[in-house]
Amino acid sequence: MKVKLTLHKPYGDLEVEADNFEELVNGLGELYKWSNTIDEVIATGSKMEEKDMLKGVVEHTKEGPTIIAPKEKLTSKEAIGILLYAKGSEGLKPQQVGHLLSLSGFLSLGYGSRLSELRREGLVYKDGELYRLTAQGKRWVEGIFVAFQAG
Repeated sequence: MKVKLTLHKPYGDLEVEADNFEELVNGLGELYKWSNTIDEVIATGSKMEEKDMLKGVVEHTKEGPTIIAPKEKLTSKEAIGILLYAKGSEGLKPQQVGHLLSLSGFLSLGYGSRLSELRREGLVYKDGELYRLTAQGKRWVEGIFVAFQAG
């Protein structure tokens, strides 16, 4: 009997397959090492750039990140993506997304539906109660930042 384990990570899914459960358990240590290594490389490789990208778009307040960019240039889904990006690996609960959208001047009605759409599109994933950006979602938001910088 084949067994498969999928780990949902911010940069995508890691899948491990084995011929039986015992073989899968024996390989988990190696998977854990690889997962940590990948996490570290991604985290250290992009921290400086992220801070620069947020300038002029997001302001960090004691309540969390708020969007200071012109609201008319963003859709609700883009605003949610930017807030998740600004929050980083911490992620946000749905209620926090609604609150931060309101603080940013966005009508927060329907944000739950937008989160579901982003999830279906593979841009965010749900980890327990928290939503986080996938690697594809991060690239999507970085594209939004590039568009802001261009004009």
